[in-house]
Amino acid sequence: MSGIGRPIFDAGLFSFKGRRDRLSFFLVGLTIFIVSVFVLSFAALPAPSGGGDGWILLFSAFALLAAWINLSTITQRLRDIGLSPWWTIGVVVSYLAPFVGLVISFLLLLLPGTKGPNIHGPSPLGETGVIQDSEPE
Repeated sequence: MSGIGRPIFDAGLFSFKGRRDRLSFFLVGLTIFIVSVFVLSFAALPAPSGGGDGWILLFSAFALLAAWINLSTITQRLRDIGLSPWWTIGVVVSYLAPFVGLVISFLLLLLPGTKGPNIHGPSPLGETGVIQDSEPE
């Protein structure tokens, strides 16, 4: 039993299709934050002898991967709420104003998704709107 409507680390992390429930959205964001702190903690270490170009490449690749996953999960969460995926642009722009971005992030966590299917697909929680077991019986 997974305990959430949609598996957290599925192919949907790299896709802009489908919907994502609140718990899954929160856990993906928390995981990215924890991994970011771990990866960026290496930035405080002195560069290895022979140059630090490899580290810069590693950090850049991680930043691009994290940004892509964030964009896809924001898009999926907006679809779950019933909004157009084009609102992702507004959410990203809101992050330029730290307080506004924080409020928008909390709204994405607090607003419930539409019950049942909407124009963006079936509910990640199932038809009843409650968390279901995703394992076959």
